[in-house]
Amino acid sequence: MMIGGAQVVRSSLSRQGVVPRLAWRAHAIPRLVRQRGVDALLVAAPEAVRVPNITQGMIIHDLGPLMAPGIYGSRRYASYAAMMGHYVNNVDVVFTPSEATKLDVRRWFGVGSVHPVVAGPVLHEGQSTHEAPGDQGGADFALYVGALLPHKNVQPVIEAFGHTSTHRSAMPDRLVIVGPRYGGEVAQALSGAGPAVEHRGFVSDEELDQLYRAARVVVFPSRFEGFGLPMMEALARGTAVLASDIPALREVGGRRADYVSRPTDPQAWAEALARGHTVRPTASLMSWRECAQAVFEGLRDARPPGNGRGPLS
Repeated sequence: MMIGGAQVVRSSLSRQGVVPRLAWRAHAIPRLVRQRGVDALLVAAPEAVRVPNITQGMIIHDLGPLMAPGIYGSRRYASYAAMMGHYVNNVDVVFTPSEATKLDVRRWFGVGSVHPVVAGPVLHEGQSTHEAPGDQGGADFALYVGALLPHKNVQPVIEAFGHTSTHRSAMPDRLVIVGPRYGGEVAQALSGAGPAVEHRGFVSDEELDQLYRAARVVVFPSRFEGFGLPMMEALARGTAVLASDIPALREVGGRRADYVSRPTDPQAWAEALARGHTVRPTASLMSWRECAQAVFEGLRDARPPGNGRGPLS
């Protein structure tokens, strides 16, 4: 693949596990750099990969363990702080998916060269592609897309659908959850949830597109995020979004989404879900190629490595 006139070479693990990953970082990547005459190396997640005499960039999606230690735990906080500090100061440029994560990285590590590369959305004029609630087999539903990890904070929304309250009749009939099944987290989250909550696991791209378009509202209840791709995917289809009022999601949704200021409170979600939601104008996303071009330009503009100063202005 060519980006900005440069050839892009991808390296990925053939097998998962601690030993294969260590070998990949220590031997496979440096060998590929030498064989292909690579000028720059982009590590798509914090990794201990260092190849001398080339420009190196790293993507930091968020600093969750540092920003929300109550969710991730004190042990993860300590190890993550030490690890990330080392990584950040041994690359030439850091990329983040949002201004919120960029500010977090600067606050924690005091570095100047942090480039936010955000995949939209940019509003354009046009008709919404959102379908009327009920276009999926007559069902009126709210949609959540993602894992059921602790920081995703889906439990209060699940509990809102199980409450018998004055708000329940005005809420969507069902909550549809789409995403992975990690360990026993799904069974734990859905225990006692009742028939109004349905977990579909992974679905095809086509089915996910239909769910986005047919949902009355897409919920994004996270307590901490560095970005919000499902939120943007919903906005791109003109579907109403109800999200936690946190910086990264405010950045993504702006005035096009509605927000819950007490995201750990099931009653707050019940009240918000019972209110009407305006279907906003369709938003268009920056393409992946445009994102790749922005990353390429950041690597190109980074000062030559070897000065020992870490991320560069």
